Order: sequence, then C-alpha cells, then structure tokens
Amino acid sequence: MDMSMPTIEDITAQRLRKLDLGKQRKELEEEEEDIYFEEMVLELEEQDAISPEESGFMIGYLNSSDY
Repeated sequence: MDMSMPTIEDITAQRLRKLDLGKQRKELEEEEEDIYFEEMVLELEEQDAISPEESGFMIGYLNSSDY
C-alpha cells in the first residue's frame, strides 16, 4: 500500500467528504438556539437554573435584538 503524503491526503479527503458535517452543524445550531426563546428562559428561571436577574437580562436581550 502506498503511504505517501498525497495518497494519505486523498484517502482523508474521501472520508471527510462522506461525513455529513453540514447536517451535524445545523443540528447543533438548532439546539443552541432553543435556549433563546422567552418561554425557555422563563422555564429555566422556574427550575432555578438561572436567577431572576439573568432571566430579565436574557428577555431584555431577546426583545431588543435580532440575535
């Protein structure tokens, strides 16, 4: 088997093309966006995951920007 650098690069490129990284990235972005809804912020506050101050800050941010 040829283990030269061009061959290794070709094999690596072929394997990387088979991975669906765009789909994985999109799913990750969708998961990250889920916390930026006002309902989720209020739910986090109710669960004591964030303080009322943090909740107010996040809701103010949501209402004032196009994030």
